[in-house]
Amino acid sequence: MCLVEDIPFLMRTIYRLHGVIQFSCNTPPKSFLTYFYRLYCLPVLLVYGYCCYSWLDFYVNIADTSPTKVDLIISGIGIASSIVSLITFVVRNNKLKILLLELNAIKTKSPEAQKPETNWMKIGILSTVITHFVFMLVFPAFSDSCVYYFMPTAIGLSDHLFLDEILQYIRWEFTNINKELERYCIENVALNYQEMCRIDEFSLRHCDLVSVTIDINKLFDIVTISSMIAWLVYAIDFFYYLIHSLLVENTRITVLAFGISDAFLMLLWFSMMVRMYSRTQNEANQGAEFVHDAWNQYCKNLNAQKKIMSSLEQISLRLLNHKIYFTARNFFKLDETFCHMMIAAIATYVVILFQF
Repeated sequence: MCLVEDIPFLMRTIYRLHGVIQFSCNTPPKSFLTYFYRLYCLPVLLVYGYCCYSWLDFYVNIADTSPTKVDLIISGIGIASSIVSLITFVVRNNKLKILLLELNAIKTKSPEAQKPETNWMKIGILSTVITHFVFMLVFPAFSDSCVYYFMPTAIGLSDHLFLDEILQYIRWEFTNINKELERYCIENVALNYQEMCRIDEFSLRHCDLVSVTIDINKLFDIVTISSMIAWLVYAIDFFYYLIHSLLVENTRITVLAFGISDAFLMLLWFSMMVRMYSRTQNEANQGAEFVHDAWNQYCKNLNAQKKIMSSLEQISLRLLNHKIYFTARNFFKLDETFCHMMIAAIATYVVILFQF
């Protein structure tokens, strides 16, 4: 069993419908269910393809105006982002399954069970998504456009929600390892040979977990890059229409309301991604601090055994060399600095919009 089977059925179904999960850890490699999970997302993709066709056909028959040109640019970027994401889902499928099985094999046998925390960010995202569907039911005339604009967001958002499930499990494992390292290194002043073996065992498990975490993140970074481009473009599009609605009196309130709802969803999505990466990175790098502090304490003790000091030094260097720093193909860091970069980019383009 791997992490996929522990995800609630409703969320697991959403991930399968959007093509994020195309496998089952309990299914044999060449069984019929393998192809079934591959084609599980086909109905949703057909609906999205029909909405793309009808919406682009609508653009061909209307006047060539500036808002129309902006919509065409946004539409093209949304379609490209969706295609890149779907191709990534297919290519990474087998590798992701193997890594999740490896992650399941790295378990800390801790007597303390982790309690599931209330993820208010995810609740807010799902509530906003439900608001989008209600909007489509109340205003059926905008259903095609809502699906057309919302579908690229839904594909990328589902992928990051699934990654949040994985990183939450990884954070639990790092927390258990850190508790054991803290118990041996900080609370225990005099270490013996058996305790040093336990510290070494947990440090090796920590390094294995770091390696698997980095490999898993590499499978998601292409979608992160395409999502970043979509965020930037959708934010510029929102501010463009906001300025346009202030200057034009006959702007429909429903279109503006949907734009505000979509911008709020983008903000929640962006905040969730920065939060999950930052929390996992901080939790993973905390274990090295415990061992390093213990080594510093032993260095101050003149009566400490040199063998234990040497072992602590080696373990400390090992953990310091296995710190996690999440990046997207090494283009940018996925922490608070990424948030600053996106705010600066959006602010720059908004200033350009006001000038021209």
